Amino acid sequence: MFACNQATFQVKFLINITENSFSKIAEVTKKALSKIKNGNSDRITTASGFLSTVKKGSKKFRKVLENDFSKTNVLNLRQVKTLYKNIDVDPPYGEKNLKTILALWNLSYLPSDIRTFVFKSTSNTLGLGARVQHINPDIDPSCSFCKKCNRLPAPLESYLHFFFYCPTTFNIISKYAQKYIQPELTVEHFFLGTEDDSLFDNRMLILVNFILRYHLWAAKLKNSLPNINTIESDMAYTLGILCKTKKNFEEMLTSCRIFRQQGRG
Repeated sequence: MFACNQATFQVKFLINITENSFSKIAEVTKKALSKIKNGNSDRITTASGFLSTVKKGSKKFRKVLENDFSKTNVLNLRQVKTLYKNIDVDPPYGEKNLKTILALWNLSYLPSDIRTFVFKSTSNTLGLGARVQHINPDIDPSCSFCKKCNRLPAPLESYLHFFFYCPTTFNIISKYAQKYIQPELTVEHFFLGTEDDSLFDNRMLILVNFILRYHLWAAKLKNSLPNINTIESDMAYTLGILCKTKKNFEEMLTSCRIFRQQGRG
């Protein structure tokens, strides 16, 4: 019916659409194709043609239906350009992993709060100080963790600072990586995966790193200061739940060559 699924629709064309909305569009397309099949092709010959009769915002959907997805360069997506800017990395590093990163929020077996975090993270809509200040200039944009540790003046709470360079964060992710993850801890590896490992191994690395960042974010929302013990406990709980609810997830974790042997299980 469609030339793409919901994840491809979202990732390639930056149209924020819920599963319910996508289902409605798919249903409209089904009706259009049914009309064509039943002999109404003299008036409507394509699904996008049917949608063109709708006058309430169907233009962006028609563009998607008429587009050749295979010709889309993911590096040209505004979402991707913003991602590279936020982590201060030059493309095309990590290009092979970008589709994994952008579609991760749509994994049905992830808890909804983690999926929401991943979506907001990749669409640059997290309520970090630097971003919120653009909306409300009266907001203090400095790092929440640095203020709690009395590291004053606290640096700007940018995406890169909060999730990597903040001393509180860096101490946690450094210790976590030393225990569980093979690659040297760099900005590139932490956010975009590695260049040399397989797509499967990178998919697992990127997923685990997103879950780690989610728990850092959850600590901020709770107005608490995380440490390696609390984050490690939170990670163990979340990964344990996924192992119970997602078939073969534990096997996927243990077969990932990027994770250290002593950190498995």
